[in-house]
Amino acid sequence: MKYQFLHLLNSTLIKKGLSQRHLEKIGPLSRTAIRRILNAQENVTLKSIDEFAQMLDLQTSTIIHPAMDANSDFSIIATSWKIQKDGFSSWKIHLMDFVDEFRASVDPRLILLPPTKQIGPRLFSLLSSTVYQLCCMTNSPAPDWCMKKYTLDKPWFVAGVESLKAYALLESPLPFRQNNIFVLNNFLERI
Repeated sequence: MKYQFLHLLNSTLIKKGLSQRHLEKIGPLSRTAIRRILNAQENVTLKSIDEFAQMLDLQTSTIIHPAMDANSDFSIIATSWKIQKDGFSSWKIHLMDFVDEFRASVDPRLILLPPTKQIGPRLFSLLSSTVYQLCCMTNSPAPDWCMKKYTLDKPWFVAGVESLKAYALLESPLPFRQNNIFVLNNFLERI
């Protein structure tokens, strides 16, 4: 797989008549970063690969295999797959399991990839807001995908209790409010 990727990159460079020096001039990557990518060194970031592919007008996608990491069962993308599999009403259990794991580890790999959009806009927006809020709470860098607005057409009061709506309007953290989701201030707390 690594060598297929290298072959694709090198053949694209040849077809376009580009050198490493030319790539350094036209793109955001340094010559060292370009060399690391072309030599498939271990310390290459996904962001660098994506920037390199954009410089060559190539489309990239990332696939994470569940066996990649012991914590992958609790990643936000795995959480969304579990919700999709178990149905809408399962979101509370799976989301809070993710919250517990992220708080315990503050592992950025858990939030590297966004949830699947197949769970629907309501839950996608909720998971995105949750990740953004957790990053704010733990002073962790938030991934770009969760900082985008996924504003719902209709407000969603997650508690579903009419008498709590006023509290939710006042207490909802910004990552939730900006997506038209309203939660109580203890939403991410567990007993």
